[in-house]
Amino acid sequence: MPALLVLPVLLAHIWLGVAVQGLQEGWGGAAAPPRLTVAYVRELIAQPPPTPAPRLKKLAAPAAAAAASLEPLVNPPEAAASAPENIEPLQALLPIVEPVAAAPVNPPASDAGVEWPPSTRLSYELTGNYRGPVNGNAQVEWIRQASRYQVHLDVSVGPSFAPLITRHMSSDGELTAAGIVPLAKSLGLPAPIVAERGQILVTERFRPFLRLPGSGIRQTADGTILMGTSKENVGLDDRTSVAVGGRIAARAIRILPELASARLNRTWGGIRVLTPDHHPVYAESEECPGAFVAICHSGVTLAAAHATDLAQAISAGSLGDYFAPFHARRFDVPKAA
Repeated sequence: MPALLVLPVLLAHIWLGVAVQGLQEGWGGAAAPPRLTVAYVRELIAQPPPTPAPRLKKLAAPAAAAAASLEPLVNPPEAAASAPENIEPLQALLPIVEPVAAAPVNPPASDAGVEWPPSTRLSYELTGNYRGPVNGNAQVEWIRQASRYQVHLDVSVGPSFAPLITRHMSSDGELTAAGIVPLAKSLGLPAPIVAERGQILVTERFRPFLRLPGSGIRQTADGTILMGTSKENVGLDDRTSVAVGGRIAARAIRILPELASARLNRTWGGIRVLTPDHHPVYAESEECPGAFVAICHSGVTLAAAHATDLAQAISAGSLGDYFAPFHARRFDVPKAA
């Protein structure tokens, strides 16, 4: 009798293995590019995070008579004692100075361009739960050889000796003075992208008073105030400028006048990767069926659509008419005179 029970279980496991293998093959898509070979010479060991600073005490609830108005911001004693003396209030950014000359959108190839990081490999342990504990591992690798680059993502879920699901994704391209140039065009994939710089200002810490994020103004959990936003067409130049910082500060002070006396701790600049009209591009290669391209900036906002409709369409092997409006051919329209 036990032997009769073992046979159905064995057949069920074989069927499950074949089904999982077929699912993985359906996810494979186009063949990955030949991987560049590099030798890593230094290993970085993850260190425990530093002990967080004590949380600032919350402001006492305002009296009923003053509840309708916002009290002027007062620096907490601990923040005021540690504030650098050479940091000026936001008001010092005004009036706005004339903007400096913007960097060219497409720097000549002879320019030094971006200082690209060396080849790097990061390894992760994955944990989760689906009707019981689920474990796995992932590896992200950035490889650079001269003007060539590759990015590889390898994910494995299940025991290392017999994983249930594996996934491999790769990006291949060239490094130029104008930035990263993926080799999508060599596969017949349209990849129109532009760079846009954004800047933010970060103030000293305040006790919590701004419970809801506003348009371009929010308070973080540690009490600092983040202010933005800006949009600049300056290529890959991610430096900050006093001119744009002044405009951001002026707008924030119009919204919350109390910020005029806030001390500015630092400013940041970063690059957004966008399509020419800022809307996503989804397309399949006509020359290499099974190769797809997806370009967007709002990855978090669009995550739900990417994880459902887009993933299902790519897994089925065709984007169909549903994604046709997002094809890059929409840019192949002669400009109006």
